[in-house]
Amino acid sequence: MKDAGIDIENIKRFKLNKNNRFILDSFTRNEIEYSYSKANPEEHLCGFFCAKEALLKTIENGSYLLKDIEITHLKSGKPVIKILKTNKYKFMLSMSHTKEYGCAIVIML
Repeated sequence: MKDAGIDIENIKRFKLNKNNRFILDSFTRNEIEYSYSKANPEEHLCGFFCAKEALLKTIENGSYLLKDIEITHLKSGKPVIKILKTNKYKFMLSMSHTKEYGCAIVIML
């Protein structure tokens, strides 16, 4: 296992409707609903995807699918990442984006 993972993606990749197979296979229902409640859902989907990819890089065992990972937010707005099937791991998450790219870093605690 590594202590951290990072990912960056082009936001254009996520300009799809919420019933697209890639969206349905990659994101939880909560993430899809959250993203499509925003003016630019592709920015949020891209950030979530980057966070999931960064988390998978910290674990390196291939045991989890993208939909096994969920990004939520605390009331303060701080993003939180968790693996739905287990409480075995704890992580810190930071996400950011420009108009073109989203990125995330995950640190395993």
